[in-house]
Amino acid sequence: MQAALLVAMSLTACGGGRSASGGNDQDLAVSQVGPSSVAAGTTATFTALVVNAGRNNADNIVITETLTAGYTATVTCVASVGAICPATLGPTMTLPSLSPGRSPTLTYAVAVPADKRGDIVNQVAVSSSTDVDLSDNSATVVDLFAATDEAYAALWRVLLGLDLVDKVTGWKSLALDDPLPLLLTDARQVHTTALQDGLWSRVLDVPAALAARTYAVEIDVVLDVHDDFLHRGGRVRLQGGPEGATCTPTDASADLALPVATLGPLLFGGGRASTYARAGRATGTPDVLRRVDAAFSTDREPLHGTGF
Repeated sequence: MQAALLVAMSLTACGGGRSASGGNDQDLAVSQVGPSSVAAGTTATFTALVVNAGRNNADNIVITETLTAGYTATVTCVASVGAICPATLGPTMTLPSLSPGRSPTLTYAVAVPADKRGDIVNQVAVSSSTDVDLSDNSATVVDLFAATDEAYAALWRVLLGLDLVDKVTGWKSLALDDPLPLLLTDARQVHTTALQDGLWSRVLDVPAALAARTYAVEIDVVLDVHDDFLHRGGRVRLQGGPEGATCTPTDASADLALPVATLGPLLFGGGRASTYARAGRATGTPDVLRRVDAAFSTDREPLHGTGF
């Protein structure tokens, strides 16, 4: 049985800053990878790499793991050439020093009992007594999933409450309507660094695709889909609603004309027909556009959360 174990990996780099004089230069970093979900009765494995990216030795290093209560990790270590592993492995570990470019790799194996359900948060942080600038410390989110809105907010509270962390960054994709900015006292603290395509959709069977989904409100409309490349479009009558839909070829006059490239995002709720019409990528009366917007709307913006 698959458990609803949704794993947030918070990666904390508590490294020293670089002084202008060059007399003190240690820059510790830690990165971590692990699963986005695990099955009950198995083991979740997290791998953390601690590295000194500076030009001088980092001294008196402390590596700390924080794991969700009720779980215990078994730690193993492999050191690169010139590095050493902590003498004692566990939630808190120490290293006397770490030379520039050297790194120990720590593996945390977390046993998941068969009856466990819920979220696991595994945090690894590294600090050094020779840190001189904590402003470059950041937590990088590799992946974050939550089964409920409450769990989502709780995971962000954990990430934003990490000790010695000035900034939370990462390449984790968020939907355009993600509530993260509204979870903060100051929504302007959230900065979008890139807006990228996650998945391109091209409808090859228009009647089958439109009949396969439900619609927010009742809709009865004739669509004229243009496909000048593969000629997979055509004129169809869509009749649908919250309980399902039918879509069949028709010779009736079209209410809405659009290219197949516009149909793809509309199908997934990733756009409004009225917006595409304003851009010249759909043609219909204002009344038809309002009805299509209402019917094709979804509870949330689509999100392509898994690359392949």
